[in-house]
This record gives sequence, structure tokens and C-alpha cells, in this order.
Amino acid sequence: MSHVSHTSCAELSALSAISSIAFYDSWFPCVMQVFRTMVIAVSLWFAAENGTVLSLALSAGALAAIDDLTGRLFAPIEALAQEFQTIQRSSANAAGIRRYSQREHHAGR
Repeated sequence: MSHVSHTSCAELSALSAISSIAFYDSWFPCVMQVFRTMVIAVSLWFAAENGTVLSLALSAGALAAIDDLTGRLFAPIEALAQEFQTIQRSSANAAGIRRYSQREHHAGR
């Protein structure tokens, strides 16, 4: 009976790991998009000709370049996050395989 409850705890642990991976997988791109949008909004604010010392009075082409460069700035960060999520999924799957092989090993005795 204790083997069954131990297996259930291990399965619950695996489900918890998968759930946390899915959670981070869902919110991280949204946070990155919001941050990117904030950077673009700040650059638009400073680009406007509003008569203050901080105004840069950028052209439409410069604003398009800022948008493009902002996307290129965040692309490697998003790629690293995707790689990290792949590693998390792989480790969760490896733990599941390990539990399965241990269960098969104990069942064979």
C-alpha cells in the first residue's frame, strides 16, 4: 500500500512540475510583449515634439528603426527563455521516465 501512495506522490510532483512549466510558458511571452510595448511607448513619448528639453523630435523612419531594434533586442531574451522551458520540459520528462523504470524494476521483483 505504501508503494502505491509513494507513486501517487511522485506522480503529483510530476504534475506539479508540468503545471508550473505550463504557467511560465503562458505568462512569459505576455510579459515580454508588455515590456517591449512599454519601451516603444517611452521612445514615442521622447520622440514627440512637445517643446520640452527631453523631446527628440524623431522622424517616422527613426521611430520605425526603434521598433525594429527593440524587437531585435528582445529576440535573444525570448529565445533563451524558450530554451530554458525546453530544458524544464526535458527534465520533467526524464523524471517521469526514471519513475516508470523504477516502477517496472520493483514490479519485476
